[in-house]
Amino acid sequence: MLQLGQVPLPVRGRSTPFNPETGQGLLKKYSERRLIRKTADEELMARRNRVNRLKFEEERTYKTISMAEAKVQDVVRLKAHNQLRIKEKEEARRNKAERLKEETQQSSLESARRIASIKAKQMQRVRMKQDLVKNSHKERQIYAQANLFINTP
Repeated sequence: MLQLGQVPLPVRGRSTPFNPETGQGLLKKYSERRLIRKTADEELMARRNRVNRLKFEEERTYKTISMAEAKVQDVVRLKAHNQLRIKEKEEARRNKAERLKEETQQSSLESARRIASIKAKQMQRVRMKQDLVKNSHKERQIYAQANLFINTP
């Protein structure tokens, strides 16, 4: 216990109080403080290392996130590009089908015109032959009448 006029010394850990008359406890106090300082420095280094590891982990996480975002943007860009290509191919296929349909119709029309032209020429030839036959009949009749007229006394 404290007596009147004595100042209490702070006690840290298991240190022994300093006795100014004998000088005992000074070395112990110094070594204890050195040990406390060493432990504090080690704790400080451990905390700094932990902070540095956390910063490194955070940077790595941000890098991973940015890479993932870049991949997502690439996927979105490629998907849009592929959809555009699909639309272009579909448009080309549709245009080709329409062009083929038009060509088929044109071919059918041309074929029908040729057939009609051939039939018209055939009909014209038939009419010409019929006209020739009529003319030759008329000529024969005229020739026969002329022969009768000539041969009749």
